[in-house]
Amino acid sequence: MDDRGDLFIPTAIQTTMRAIDKSHFNITMNGPLIDEYICASLIEASDRIARLPLSSEEEAIRLSEVLVGAYPKREVNDPTIYARAIKSVFLEFSTEIAKEAINRITLSLKFLPTRADLFEVLTNVKAQSQICGSVGRVHLTEHARRDTVAAHEAMIKEERKARNAAEISDDDGQVAGSEEGKSDE
Repeated sequence: MDDRGDLFIPTAIQTTMRAIDKSHFNITMNGPLIDEYICASLIEASDRIARLPLSSEEEAIRLSEVLVGAYPKREVNDPTIYARAIKSVFLEFSTEIAKEAINRITLSLKFLPTRADLFEVLTNVKAQSQICGSVGRVHLTEHARRDTVAAHEAMIKEERKARNAAEISDDDGQVAGSEEGKSDE
């Protein structure tokens, strides 16, 4: 079965990165946070992508064919050398990262990419995936910190309430005009 058409369907990397925008990089003491479920999903996706095996020889050839085939005018000095050069770069990354890179390249470059162009996009996709995981971890840590602070504040509030209730009950037991420990002489 040929899944070349699947290369242009949004990948997990692309979906993961959509959850992050620049505002999520600056966490303030009381600023907005990414939902904990989304944080966990970002971390899981980033970790899964990091564990993916590198592209096999066959996958790298297929990815090269799709990349070259996406451009109507495919004039290169030596097609064999170009194909080998592109394939060698794909061999350094997982197929999922390569698919996302192909999506980005074919949407932004009007001409066939150089080996350096391809490597740059592949490296950026991989780094962005790692950044998503890091952002998720930082936000989860901040969620935990805020939960701890809230629990501590609730405990202090309960202690104050109990102390106030004890003071009120002590005040109710006193006789008007007298102080505890003193006699009425």
